[in-house]
Amino acid sequence: TTNPAKFYMNIDGRSISSVLLFLLHAADISNPAKPAPVFVEWCDRCLDEFFAQGDAEKKAGMPVSPMCDRKETVKSDSQLGFIKFIVRPSFVLMSDLMPRVVDEILPVLEENLRYWEDQKVKDNREKESEDS
Repeated sequence: TTNPAKFYMNIDGRSISSVLLFLLHAADISNPAKPAPVFVEWCDRCLDEFFAQGDAEKKAGMPVSPMCDRKETVKSDSQLGFIKFIVRPSFVLMSDLMPRVVDEILPVLEENLRYWEDQKVKDNREKESEDS
């Protein structure tokens, strides 16, 4: 077997820039992979930025971008989709390059995913009680 610590040595020179761009992208989307309470704080900060964009789009008479409408976006749903379809697949792929991701990042990501699933249950309960 090959030494995983030396895996990067098997990347040819033409691919290294793609790998570096992927790692930069992974850093950009890494907030849901941070431990509590950091991941919640960054979620709130990102959504605040998205909502400000949506407010500006509404004011300009433009269609509001996805996840930017403060009246329609549900925080738990936004995070569940983001983690399941963007963040987790990216970090699973990263684990091929850096095996430590399996033990150090993916468990945190799974724990945070469970947090958002629990939040979704709470959100649904609150919505049901408001509707009745």
